[in-house]
Amino acid sequence: MVIPKLESESSISEITITPGNPMAGEIVVPGDKIASVHLLLAALASEGRTRIKNIHLCGDVTRILNWVGSNSVADVDFTDNALTIEPDFTNKHPVDLSELGDTRSNICLVTAQSIRHGRTVFKGTGGCNFTERKIDRHFDLMRTFGVRIETKADQYIATLAEQPEEVNFGCSTQKYGPSVGVTCHALIASLAYDKPITLHNCALEPAVITLARYVELATNKKINIVDRTITIGRAKSKSHKNPELDLPPDFTAAFTYIACLLAAGGKIKLKEIGNLPEFLARLLKTIGVDFEGSVEGTRFSVNKSDIIHPGEIICDVWPGFPSDMGPLLSAALAGCRGNSVIIDNVYDKRSAHVTGLNLMGYKLETRGNGVSIEGTASDNSEVVTVEATDIRSGAALLVGALGRSAKTIIKNYPQIQRGYSSLVRDLRTAGVKIDSR
Repeated sequence: MVIPKLESESSISEITITPGNPMAGEIVVPGDKIASVHLLLAALASEGRTRIKNIHLCGDVTRILNWVGSNSVADVDFTDNALTIEPDFTNKHPVDLSELGDTRSNICLVTAQSIRHGRTVFKGTGGCNFTERKIDRHFDLMRTFGVRIETKADQYIATLAEQPEEVNFGCSTQKYGPSVGVTCHALIASLAYDKPITLHNCALEPAVITLARYVELATNKKINIVDRTITIGRAKSKSHKNPELDLPPDFTAAFTYIACLLAAGGKIKLKEIGNLPEFLARLLKTIGVDFEGSVEGTRFSVNKSDIIHPGEIICDVWPGFPSDMGPLLSAALAGCRGNSVIIDNVYDKRSAHVTGLNLMGYKLETRGNGVSIEGTASDNSEVVTVEATDIRSGAALLVGALGRSAKTIIKNYPQIQRGYSSLVRDLRTAGVKIDSR
C-alpha cells in the first residue's frame, strides 16, 4: 500500500526551526484525527465496504493502514482524498493486534474482533505518556460483552465466552470522567454484537458522534443520544449499507496553526474549518485574536504585543476546552507578556512540554495537574535541542520555537507526525523556515 502524500514527512527524524518570519498564506485543515483512527478501526469490524472522506492521514492512521496491508485483512483504496476499505471476513484465524501496540486505540477493536473471530491477541498500552490512566475500564467493557481476558508475557489474549442478552455499561472512569476511548470501543463493539446496548456517562466529542452515525448507517440500528446516554437497538435487518462519511474538521490541528500564529505573528487563512466551536471562539476573543469566517475559510490575524493572557483555562471533557489544546496554548502564551495557568481535569501528567520550553528560555512551572505561565520574551539566544515525547507536547515545542530569536532543533519528529499528516509542509507554505532530515 502506497500513500504518496505522506512519504516526505513520515521519513523525517528531526526538524530545525529558524524563527523571524511572520506567518502568511492558506492552510487546509484535515479531518478529525481521533475520528479518523476510530472510524478506520470500525470499518475493519464492519461487514462491507466503507468510504471515509477527508480522513486525516497522520502517523497513527497510516500505522493501522500498514498493518492492514501487511496482514491482508482488508482491501484498501485511497483516491480523491477518500479512503475506501472492505474487510476480508473469509480469513477466520485469530486476529493479532499486537503489532499495533504503539497505538493505544487498537484496544478499541478487541471486543468486536473477538466476537467476530472468537479470539484476539493485543497489547493495548502504547500511545502517549501524559497519563497514568489504566486500561482497566476497557477490560471491564470486554467482560460485559462476554469476552474473557488473559495475560501472557507482554500480551493480552481476549477470548469470546458466553454473550449476554443485553449490555448496560458506564463509559466513565472514576477519576477522569467520560472516556472517548471507552465510548468508541463500545460503539465499535456494537457493529458485531446484535443485541440491545445502553451506554451511560459517555464522551460526546465529535469522534464519538461521527462513530455513532457510522454505526447507524452501517447496521441499520437505531441510535439515540440523550444527555450522556447512548442507546443502540437491534438491527431491523442484518445488512451492511456501505456507508460513506465526511469527517468533521480537526480543531486541534487547526488550533496548532493558530498557536503557531500566536508565537510568530502574522495572518493566515484556515480552509475546511467550518464554524469554530464556542470554546475556541470565546478563547480567541478573550486573548485578542482577530478572526473572521466565510464559506472559503476563516482568516486569523495576530499582533503579539496585543495578546492578553486569559488568566485561567480549565481543560475538561467536551464541550469544554480540550486537553489536547492545553500544551499548545501554554507554548503560545509563553512568549506573550502576562500570567496564566492552564489546569487539566482530563489527564494527570500533561506537562511534558514544560522542560523543553524552559530550555528555550521561557518561564513555565508544573503545579499538580496544572501549568503556570509567566509570559515573557525568551531569554535564551543560543541554539537549543529538545525532544518530542508525545504528539501535542512535541507540537508545543514547535510553537515555542517560533517565538524565539534563535534556532531550535526538535528531535523525534515521528512522535509529532503521529497526529499530523503535513505539519512541516503546511508551516513552510505559511512562511515558516523549517529544515528537516
